Amino acid sequence: ELRRTGYHGEPIHEVYIDEVQDFTQAELRLLLEVCKNKNALLLTGDTCQTIARGVGFRFEELTTMFMKLLHAQQAEGLPREQCVHVPRFEKLTVNYRTHNGILSCAAEVVDLLVDLFPNSVDRLARDRGHFDGPKPQLLADTRTDDLAILLVGSDRAHSQIEF
Repeated sequence: ELRRTGYHGEPIHEVYIDEVQDFTQAELRLLLEVCKNKNALLLTGDTCQTIARGVGFRFEELTTMFMKLLHAQQAEGLPREQCVHVPRFEKLTVNYRTHNGILSCAAEVVDLLVDLFPNSVDRLARDRGHFDGPKPQLLADTRTDDLAILLVGSDRAHSQIEF
């Protein structure tokens, strides 16, 4: 209906979305329909951080969605300068918050995900940090109280970590 009659609400000139991996393609397509300038979109996300159940977002599919829209616009005879542009993607690999030890451990988990579910996450270059650090140690069968002592010692009253 929206495609046939057009959007008549408050004009939306630009759209900025973070955590785009948690949107369905239908939601993103709807945003494209209501945005006045379909080339004024900034979408950021990480497919390895998907938390929405049932969302299988991949940036490759986003490219396909833009290509289909472009072909439809061209078939309608829309002038090229008014057509949507298929976006280019910048793959950011420098992590400014986390050291290389943790990033290395996370990359190993992502490698497992890619091996086990090859069509579920985008294959990206490994993140790198600005400083080195030890790989984290994974603790199995550890009680919260024991973990608290390991992290902050036995003086929980002055701990900076909340449990």
